[in-house]
Amino acid sequence: MATPNLDRCRQILEVSPEATREEITSAYHHLKRIHGAEPGLAIAASMEEFSLEARQQVMAEIEEAYALLKAIPTEAYVPEPEPVAPEPEPDPLEEVPGDGSSLRRARTKAGLTLDQVAQETCVRREYLKALEDEEFQDLTRLAPVNIRGYLTAFANTVGVPADAIVPVVMERFATWLRLTK
Repeated sequence: MATPNLDRCRQILEVSPEATREEITSAYHHLKRIHGAEPGLAIAASMEEFSLEARQQVMAEIEEAYALLKAIPTEAYVPEPEPVAPEPEPDPLEEVPGDGSSLRRARTKAGLTLDQVAQETCVRREYLKALEDEEFQDLTRLAPVNIRGYLTAFANTVGVPADAIVPVVMERFATWLRLTK
């Protein structure tokens, strides 16, 4: 009989390509019991209709498949780990907001309302809303140092690095001031 390939051997023993040596051995012994080749056990009722020669032929294939699969080195049975999906690239605006809408996203992500941030920071809600909406005209009566302080308090409250956000928003505010004068 020609040497069957590994896929055919696995098919004969009814095991998957990832089957361990123990699973292959268990499948082999199970098939031996079914075909009546296990000493001291009767053949399965479904196999009685086959001739002794047919059962011996099947057992010869099972033996050959088992011998071939058993000879494969153990490391060949170790399945490759499941590929891990790469983590999505973080949105830089989520990490360090630089405009009003990203400030709002950071606050929302932190699970806070404007009223809660206002209470926590002691900054008027209307100023926080103006920062989120980029309604800089509502902030013109404030000194830039106050706006900077409000931004810092806002960032610290919602968990955003103030040293990254404050310069960006202050630059946007300064640009708006230059364009409106």
